[in-house]
Amino acid sequence: ELDDETAVEHLRKAAELAPQDAAPWHHLGEALAAEGRMDEAEQAFRRAVEIDPDDQLALTHLGHTAVAAGRNEEGIGYLARASDIANAPSSAAISLVDMYRSFGQYDDALAQAKRVADAVPDDVLAWLDVAELSLQVGQLDEAVSAFQHIREIDDVPGREAYPLHGLLLVEIRREQWQRAKEL
Repeated sequence: ELDDETAVEHLRKAAELAPQDAAPWHHLGEALAAEGRMDEAEQAFRRAVEIDPDDQLALTHLGHTAVAAGRNEEGIGYLARASDIANAPSSAAISLVDMYRSFGQYDDALAQAKRVADAVPDDVLAWLDVAELSLQVGQLDEAVSAFQHIREIDDVPGREAYPLHGLLLVEIRREQWQRAKEL
């Protein structure tokens, strides 16, 4: 409810009053990041993680700030650590898929996407990542399985064309022109 600068000052005071509590440091980092003060945000997230090494959200934010600063491997390390802490797929796990993909590390992205999809078998977007990344790395049978799984779990009208398009791309890659034509 406060303007950004006032919120930052209140959160900074809260962190000073409870220097061994990770929460105010975490929230301070979020407020600083919202203001675009990434160096300060990173320092606050680091402090939160020093206090609570299992603060999944602070680790996730720390990963994002490291990547934003151009320290990709460090950022991926924080995201992987945050992802490992979570019992269920988290924003860190999904971010890790996206980060690996954006860095051209498609095999790593696929492995992470499979972990997310296995944990949430009815998540269409998770399976879409598996399907697209399988196609990207040339695991065509895996891509077919994932696109077929999407057809089974996605009952939203109008979206049936996407997995069919994916199956078509697989058959084109295989140079199976008759099968592609049938699709």
